[in-house]
Amino acid sequence: MINSPNGVHSFLNSTKDNFSSIDDLILTFETPSVEEIARAIWQRQRSTTHPDAISFNAKWLDQTIPSKFWNEFLLDAQAVLWLLYKKHMDYQNKQ
Repeated sequence: MINSPNGVHSFLNSTKDNFSSIDDLILTFETPSVEEIARAIWQRQRSTTHPDAISFNAKWLDQTIPSKFWNEFLLDAQAVLWLLYKKHMDYQNKQ
């Protein structure tokens, strides 16, 4: 499914293809925490990191890496949660 160097383009295309025939796709799930989303983003980016990179061997929230590095993942996660909330509210308002 993923055949581009970073995996994003082909994943998005295959997701679009998989869901294009489904009308009113509704996903229901327990909302993940900011930290769960941030960690998933970090794991995805880490999987493409060169083994010689400083952060390659780091564990999640490793204190030897400046907190600013980790805060960026948390900010990205907050943006994802905000988007999910906004889409949820848009959907409810249509009902």
